[in-house]
Amino acid sequence: IIQGFAAGGETPLSGYFISLNTASKNRGLYCALVVVSGFIGMLLASAVVCALPYCATWVSQLLGKTSMGYLAESWRWPFLLCIPLSLWIYSLRSSLSLMPSDQTKVHRALHQKPIAPLLQAFVLVAFMEVFIYTVLIWLPSYLHSYIGVPSFDARLTNVMTLLIFSLSMIGAGYATRWMDASKFVLIGVGSLVLFSYPLFTLLQSGDFLVLLLTQIAFAIMAGCLVGVIFVVLPDLFKDNWQSLGMTVSYSLPTAVFGGTAPLVCAYLIEVTHLLTAPALYIVAFGLFALPVAYHLSLKNRVKDVPLSGITADLSGHARAIG
Repeated sequence: IIQGFAAGGETPLSGYFISLNTASKNRGLYCALVVVSGFIGMLLASAVVCALPYCATWVSQLLGKTSMGYLAESWRWPFLLCIPLSLWIYSLRSSLSLMPSDQTKVHRALHQKPIAPLLQAFVLVAFMEVFIYTVLIWLPSYLHSYIGVPSFDARLTNVMTLLIFSLSMIGAGYATRWMDASKFVLIGVGSLVLFSYPLFTLLQSGDFLVLLLTQIAFAIMAGCLVGVIFVVLPDLFKDNWQSLGMTVSYSLPTAVFGGTAPLVCAYLIEVTHLLTAPALYIVAFGLFALPVAYHLSLKNRVKDVPLSGITADLSGHARAIG
């Protein structure tokens, strides 16, 4: 839960800042890169964990284990490395302002605090984080512990899935140049609701190629949602709650539902004796998120109707009456 709050604290503000300070042409791509950077960080963390024993052995041979003292325990090294990185990131973030260039747009409706955007964002993020923590983070442990897949195969398919997932998010973000982001959200949520259970059923085979292809299918579908989430959410809050709404609606579901998803899924498997119970948990959240995604898609479709077309229709009717 603490990790969920930490992830939900910085990530939404970064996405909010990028979304409101980027030209519309590149907005989707840049917002997708914000999300992708987090998953690249996960891959780098995995690489550090793999390389750490080798580095520790080399350093101990070079300096001698007794002379290293406090640093002899190599598990401390990544945390010590995070200290200067955190200070550098803090100085970088302190120099940025969340205020977009168009000041009038930000102050247009400061006193309007509707509840609907908060609820819509909360539901979407809850579904997204339940999926991410279940399929992209916890799944290797699930495959090894419950299906009997070798740990190396489970981790390898997960790393390859994260790479495909990153490419899928970038592709969805770039494609917002031609298609509204809310439509990608609807496609992502709808496809995950429809196919999560069948795909989890395929995972039960334990075959490496089936595992890889199944997770790639998950990655492509989820990329449609996650890759454009920082385009859709800031549009909900830019005229009312602004950064406060973005942070609250992102950090709370990330911590409460995302952080606890592996624990809940393991409990459901134990209670129901169904190895596909995690899919049912994902689908349950998806059934709440699907109406929200449809509503946002419908609202943006109405918003995108060109005014010139409406004017032309009205003029045609006027001439017909005359």
